[in-house]
Amino acid sequence: MKLTRPLIASPLASNPVNFGHHPKLLTTAEAARRITVTTRTLERWRTDGRGPRHLRLSTGVIRYDEHAIEEFLAASERRSTSDQGRG
Repeated sequence: MKLTRPLIASPLASNPVNFGHHPKLLTTAEAARRITVTTRTLERWRTDGRGPRHLRLSTGVIRYDEHAIEEFLAASERRSTSDQGRG
C-alpha cells in the first residue's frame, strides 16, 4: 500500500500543496528570462510588490515558484489596451 502525505494549506498560495510534488524554483535571472524582462525590472517589481510571488529563503536568496510565474503571466493578459485586467 502506498502512503501519501495529506494536503495542507500553504501560507504562500491559496491552493493546497502536496509534499510529494516539488515545484521548480527559479532564480531571479531564470524568472526574468521566463517573463522576458531584465533582472533589474524583476527586482524593482519585487520591491514595489508588483511582480510574481516569490520566496525569500534567506538573506539575498530569492526564488520564484514556476507556478507563480505562470499565474503572474495569466493575470497580466489583456484583450485590448483599455482592458483593466482581472482585478
